[in-house]
Amino acid sequence: LLGARPIVIPISARDALSAKALSGDDASSEKLSSSRLWKRSNFANLESFLKDTLTTETKIKSKLANPVGVVQGIVSKSLDVLSKQRKELETDVATLNLLQGQLETWKKDMNHDMDTFRNDMKNIAQ
Repeated sequence: LLGARPIVIPISARDALSAKALSGDDASSEKLSSSRLWKRSNFANLESFLKDTLTTETKIKSKLANPVGVVQGIVSKSLDVLSKQRKELETDVATLNLLQGQLETWKKDMNHDMDTFRNDMKNIAQ
């Protein structure tokens, strides 16, 4: 994906957790490293790889990149929602303008009809 070949280290988290639980409070002891469960878990290789490859700079980049990625996702979703809401509001504005135009036409018609009615009433009264 990014041009780098991924490193795959098969582990058994269950075996590693069991080995650490069995070794007691002193999980870094000789007892843990000689445990058959610990060796089978291959977790020591993973820990060693992480200690060797993750420099302070890499750790900082990783910590900073994750929140930035999360924020980018949130901003993207928010922009999509705002875009949809804007389209709906534009439709609402168009509808209101149409209704306002119809109301103005109705007022003109009513005023014309009232003027005609008043004139008719004046003619009858005279």
